[in-house]
Amino acid sequence: MKPAPPPSDDTRRLRRRRLNARLKVLAAFGVAFILLGTFTVQIRRTVARITEESRAPDGSARAAADAESLDRMQLLTSFARGAVLALALLALLWDMSARERTEDALRLSRDHALEAAERLRVAQAEAEKLGERLAAVLDHVDVGIVVVDAGGSFSLYNVAAERINGAWRDEMERLYRSGTHPPLREDEKTVFASGDDPLGRALKGETVRGARVFFRTPFRPNGYHLTVSAVPLRDPRGMPTGAVLMFTERLPG
Repeated sequence: MKPAPPPSDDTRRLRRRRLNARLKVLAAFGVAFILLGTFTVQIRRTVARITEESRAPDGSARAAADAESLDRMQLLTSFARGAVLALALLALLWDMSARERTEDALRLSRDHALEAAERLRVAQAEAEKLGERLAAVLDHVDVGIVVVDAGGSFSLYNVAAERINGAWRDEMERLYRSGTHPPLREDEKTVFASGDDPLGRALKGETVRGARVFFRTPFRPNGYHLTVSAVPLRDPRGMPTGAVLMFTERLPG
């Protein structure tokens, strides 16, 4: 079972907004209930004091004043309860609105991700078609073409290269990696210095045109002369990442 992919930055940002909205709602409820509790405690204290003073001999006049004060406290309590209910309703509406905005933003983010995925799929399909057409073109030219990466792997090896070398791509790649049959100079004896052959120079970033090379391999033990050109492949920073070899067979001399 594959682990779930980590949430995107937009998703994390929307989740934080939703959490902040809920915390604000909880804070509003807390303040409202604290105010309501304060009013309730004050009213209870006032009632208790009025009750005690009304039992005193001269408590009738004071009781009337306290009764008026009690009426005001009850009015304030009613107002506080109404304010709490209104605040709770506003907080609920606020939470619902924030939730709707969050869900709309998530839907919009998901739609954008689906659109990007669809564009990527279309681009990949077009790239595959273009690659197939390019491979068909390269297989119908009389020039051997080989694409080699920095690690020595052959990513492209056309039909003309198979015909000239007398070997399949995997066979020539193993031979190149082994180093047992290095390219020779035109005199058929002198081995190129390390990294001085056309491929080695191209892998270092140099463009080579019309170099003369001799090969003798198990697939063509009598050997064969080639005219070789090589150009480097570079990454976006301009650093060499491979090379393209283009060669034709020629008569000696």
